[in-house]
Amino acid sequence: MADIKYGDSYIDSLRKPFDAFSARMLLAPGNGGLTQLVGVGRVAGKDLGRTERHRRQLELNQRFEYLNNGALRFGAQTLELGVSSRRHLTGGFWLRTLVAGDGLLLAGINAPGAGVGPRQYDFGPGLGSTLSAGIEHSGTPLLTLHFQPAWVHTVSGADANHLLAFAAAEATIPLPFRLAVVVQGSYYDRLSLYGDGTRRHRQFPELRVFGALRTGHRPARAH
Repeated sequence: MADIKYGDSYIDSLRKPFDAFSARMLLAPGNGGLTQLVGVGRVAGKDLGRTERHRRQLELNQRFEYLNNGALRFGAQTLELGVSSRRHLTGGFWLRTLVAGDGLLLAGINAPGAGVGPRQYDFGPGLGSTLSAGIEHSGTPLLTLHFQPAWVHTVSGADANHLLAFAAAEATIPLPFRLAVVVQGSYYDRLSLYGDGTRRHRQFPELRVFGALRTGHRPARAH
């Protein structure tokens, strides 16, 4: 696993698009290789309210994602518009939240029998949302909950609508010498509805445990 973060919309002074971005890559050797690649960059933002203990922002982000697991192979370019907040709890503990709507400009999803020669993918736009909440301490995330549903309508491929959902919970357990143990549980759900009445439902739960090296205020992780 590789986890990279640059900039923070609540800590740093951001002036240009992509002054803050994050990227995550997950590998599963022997089980498909690359299983997840997600990059999110902040395009623009505006303060909706700010005090020493609480800050709320309207954000426009651009997201690229690729997923490959037992439920689906999926890739999409997405624009994400939502409200994020950071609220002080006690001591060095803060609560972060994000509620956003997603516009999938173009998505591709594996679909055997897509109806275009030997091609095995459907392509089309879609809609979705991103909901997340996390507790952090001194910039290090300790517990993060994430839920991301989406709908993709095929415009090139089979006559189909694909309903997708991704849920995850991740806990970081700090250890001495800037080390940590990270436990991540995730669940993927995919329901494909075809014009001829065919329904295909796939699910894929996953549990990962890996080590992390924390550097500065933001942890750099390695599987």
